Amino acid sequence: MPEIRITDVCRDFGQHRVLDQVDLKLESGSLTALVGPTGCGKTTLLELIAGLQNPTRGTITVDGEDVVGPRRDSILIFQQHNLFDWLTVRDNVAFGLRNRGLSKREARRRAIEQLERVGLAAFADRVPGELSGGMRQRVALARALVLAPRLLLMDEPFGSLDHQTRR
Repeated sequence: MPEIRITDVCRDFGQHRVLDQVDLKLESGSLTALVGPTGCGKTTLLELIAGLQNPTRGTITVDGEDVVGPRRDSILIFQQHNLFDWLTVRDNVAFGLRNRGLSKREARRRAIEQLERVGLAAFADRVPGELSGGMRQRVALARALVLAPRLLLMDEPFGSLDHQTRR
């Protein structure tokens, strides 16, 4: 993970301030969890770091570069799985690789490798509607990991997983 600096960040939605003067430094290579009650701004902060929103005030840098829009080397996995219902599990995982110009064959090969890592290779030919919520979450994780992002942001990533899988 790259170094992330959040300096005096505020985020307003109309008259409602969601984040107020947030200062945070995350060291390169660190693993960090944001914990807080519903509605405290965790998702908003992740979206700001990913460049999907802009702060009302303040700055966010990733390895010294200002975040001013979405970064190709960063991935945010949302609470909702955001899988393509009409694609197989394999093709959902391969989707980003295909967009980056990899051949269908190579993208599918790498997708299967990631599905093996998350324990879902046997479900490669299924569609998301045939999977449990926890399985869909693991497909979303595989889809992110197959792209080898420098920065992986996850919004309540284990909320859909059953107790045994979380361990």
